[in-house]
Amino acid sequence: MGQVSNVKRLLEDREWISTRANGFVLTEPEKLLLEWSENYNYRKNRILEYYSLKSMPEIETDLAKVCAQNEVRYALTGFSGAARLAPAVRYQRVTAFVNEGEMDLATSLDFKPVSSGANVILLVPYDKGVFYGTQVVDGVRIASPIQIYLDLMGFRGRGEEAAKVLLEKVLRPKW
Repeated sequence: MGQVSNVKRLLEDREWISTRANGFVLTEPEKLLLEWSENYNYRKNRILEYYSLKSMPEIETDLAKVCAQNEVRYALTGFSGAARLAPAVRYQRVTAFVNEGEMDLATSLDFKPVSSGANVILLVPYDKGVFYGTQVVDGVRIASPIQIYLDLMGFRGRGEEAAKVLLEKVLRPKW
């Protein structure tokens, strides 16, 4: 309760929320999201890098299938997630959050561990909140648009560009 109170006070001080009779509402979601993205770093997750000879769509479909069969929690993020919501850039790397499970996904999917040139990145989350708000699109589970945005903002190359398209086409219309 104390943490919630502190966060609410911070949001009030910045004038990013307004209080109403039945609670409060976020009035400046974009400002909050921008500050969050400046303080978020996907590299806090455990990063597992692999290589697969398959195409990006094949890797994503196979990952979804194997995770479903073995009840492993997962969600595509980054370019993989954004491509299903607001395609903007071509990508050469599948990125997904996966719960650390009992089975070895990499072996089941024939992923080869690599120290460079990875085209599959599995992120074992330091916080299970990355799975909040996931949705299934085209038979594959993706992270929430906000999580995808945060992850894209941290990716080198065209991540920021893809994040901005996601913001314009998916996030802003919901606000």
